[in-house]
Amino acid sequence: MTNRKILLIISCLLIASCSFVETIFYMAISPEPVVLDFPLGKKTKRSIELKQKIGKPYAISLGTNFIHYDPKQGERWIDDKLNYPYNISVKIFKVEEDGKKLIIDKLLTERSRKLGGGVFGAGGKYSMHIYDFYLPEGEYLFEISDNSEYIPLYDEINNSIRIVVNARIQ
Repeated sequence: MTNRKILLIISCLLIASCSFVETIFYMAISPEPVVLDFPLGKKTKRSIELKQKIGKPYAISLGTNFIHYDPKQGERWIDDKLNYPYNISVKIFKVEEDGKKLIIDKLLTERSRKLGGGVFGAGGKYSMHIYDFYLPEGEYLFEISDNSEYIPLYDEINNSIRIVVNARIQ
């Protein structure tokens, strides 16, 4: 009888919200996010290798850590400072037996970021969701380059790139 109840609950969840069940599934099998220091305005370049056994949606976020954050400055100060220009090139190659094949070539800027993409964080540490994509099963190589022009604000922040399975409930 207990197995029947469990099966009934799972069936109801599948029918009621496939994206919810899919999200729980991705959360359960997801590796730790890849996080790399990524200073802006210094023409930084990073490479990342990724192997996965099933296809998954991914997200790239740009992390911002204010070095001299003072909580007395308030949220308005943060909102103004988080609207800084960035210019990041993301190339994703699928690694195959006969070499690598470019599958994504994207230029990410503050103007290309989707409205409502979200800025998350507090206490001087924030993460801006800047790009969504899907990768089928396989082996991949990411090449991420900073093309940002230097601005003085970059001396006040530490940036990072996060690549994470996108398990947000839609």
